[in-house]
Amino acid sequence: MVLDHLTGRPSGGFIGVDVFFVLSGFLITGLLLKETEAQGRLSFRGFYARRARRILPASVTVLIAVIMAAHYAFRGVRVRETVTDVWWALGFGANVHFAELGTDYFQANRSPDHRLDARELCSPPPRMYR
Repeated sequence: MVLDHLTGRPSGGFIGVDVFFVLSGFLITGLLLKETEAQGRLSFRGFYARRARRILPASVTVLIAVIMAAHYAFRGVRVRETVTDVWWALGFGANVHFAELGTDYFQANRSPDHRLDARELCSPPPRMYR
């Protein structure tokens, strides 16, 4: 994904996103299974609390930098849109927000929208079936 953003190659970067989702899902499922085996139950509140403690420090730092860069690089409406996107990303709700806007993640013919990078942080945990 980094190479795609820097050089435009490999085109699309979808393989990297797919690999990220597969590995992330595998690791999260493993953690949830371990908790279920150890505790005899699964605490989604505990899962999201641990997730927030792990993700939010770096995420807040990046989102503050995005707001600062938006004020430097954009004017008017685009700054307000970016700040709104940041609030949604902070609440792990960027997927909902971008879906409501009709944003198409797979539109390869448009310039990259780096706000969409927050979508990866918003994926819900996989469902547990026994």
